[in-house]
Amino acid sequence: MDTIPALAATTVAALAPYLTEAGKEFAKAIGKSAVDKIGVLYQALTNHFRNSNSAQKALADLRSQPDQEDVRSLLQDELTEQMNSDPTFKNILRKLLDDIDQDDHAMAFLRQIYGSQVKSVSQIVGSGMIAVTGSISAGNVTVDGGMNGNIVIGNQNVVHSTSSKHKSSKGSEKE
Repeated sequence: MDTIPALAATTVAALAPYLTEAGKEFAKAIGKSAVDKIGVLYQALTNHFRNSNSAQKALADLRSQPDQEDVRSLLQDELTEQMNSDPTFKNILRKLLDDIDQDDHAMAFLRQIYGSQVKSVSQIVGSGMIAVTGSISAGNVTVDGGMNGNIVIGNQNVVHSTSSKHKSSKGSEKE
């Protein structure tokens, strides 16, 4: 089951490229159907937020600055607050994200933005991060699902890959 922070992060990650100029141009080039489901998500947020000035402002800020991480974070916070106070809203967002996930055109649009390795909408969480479905959240990054390998968090990290096979001093490989 998705956590509320994971749903909020996924919602913003799916919505932000839809609002960028590049996203709008891409949608024009490949056809409106590519972003129809994402537009439904945007409209659902607009409708739900009509009684909350802070949520309306967060959505308007994302519309005007979709590439700004701090703006995305503010909307995630608003979504988290709204879903915590309204379980029906949480279920609506989960359903809309599932609809996007099942829509080939919407996923083609998101793959074009985030990269071909995106297999589901829950993978586009964070600032260009790829995560997989289940849930761990840390700051603005949410990792969903079973993960293998290492996770490195921080700035300017250097990661060295090691192999299970090491060369001995005589040059032969051993396990």
